[in-house]
Amino acid sequence: MLLNKSKETRNLVFIMDEKTHHLIENFAHFYSRTIYLFINSKHFFDKEDSIEPLINDLNMTYQGAKLENFSFVDSKNNLYIQLSDIIIGLIGKFYNFINENNIETIKEKLENLNEISKETLRLFNTILEESERKNKSYIFLLISNDEIEKINFINNSI
Repeated sequence: MLLNKSKETRNLVFIMDEKTHHLIENFAHFYSRTIYLFINSKHFFDKEDSIEPLINDLNMTYQGAKLENFSFVDSKNNLYIQLSDIIIGLIGKFYNFINENNIETIKEKLENLNEISKETLRLFNTILEESERKNKSYIFLLISNDEIEKINFINNSI
């Protein structure tokens, strides 16, 4: 009944008053999630001039104390952030591959991998699985069931 009634309106409530061609305003919530989820850890983020003030303005607290368990560092001066950028780049490429290809294409590409590439993919998968096994909060994905199915297909095929 509610869905039938909604056909009568011309307003799209969830997307009204949004900026044109603007899907996400900023990515501050991805940063803040790590800060408040792992409050006992020290977080070093790559310097992002557009994000840093947004995070600082959040004034996140835990038990009345301001969370100061993070800092923004220029990656040029920090090998760990450079390494993190490489790892996240690889993970990003993997998920782009998942997103951009159907199961048939993935199957075909897997069949054409040499043994070294298959072993590399197995090791990559093992690292992701072990990270998730250690703490489910380490992995934060916004993916569809279709993409999960593709990942499971890869994991079962290698």
